[in-house]
Amino acid sequence: MSENRFVNRTLSELQEANRNPIFGYEDTPILTLEEAVEKLIPFVPDALAYVTTAKKKHNRHSDLLMRDESVAIYLYSMPSSFYSSLNKAVRAENRHALKPWSAYLKLFMTALKKLPSIKAVVWRGVYGDVSSVFANNNIDIWWSVNST
Repeated sequence: MSENRFVNRTLSELQEANRNPIFGYEDTPILTLEEAVEKLIPFVPDALAYVTTAKKKHNRHSDLLMRDESVAIYLYSMPSSFYSSLNKAVRAENRHALKPWSAYLKLFMTALKKLPSIKAVVWRGVYGDVSSVFANNNIDIWWSVNST
């Protein structure tokens, strides 16, 4: 079965993805996107190239977000090793794996918090039967970052 960023392969992978909330980045100062991503080069060697591509491709103006905040969201949603590297760090049992991501997460989460909240049904694909895990009319909080 090939990897699909929109579908979890197993129920345990789905549960693993939602294990812990993201924390520890809150006290990090807001940096430019380039500065925030520079610290990630050991984990995502093409990180700065991805930023350059994101800044070239993302041309939407927002009254709510600064340009680097908006591009930080776009960068995560691009098909690249960037999003999968962040997902791996977020899902790691060792929460210290997120430390290098602090500056990026600060920019990314600051941007997401500025966006208006909406109430909506969100679908996430997973192979297998998850009916025993999720009950109707329950509110489930999705802690992990997903680009779907």
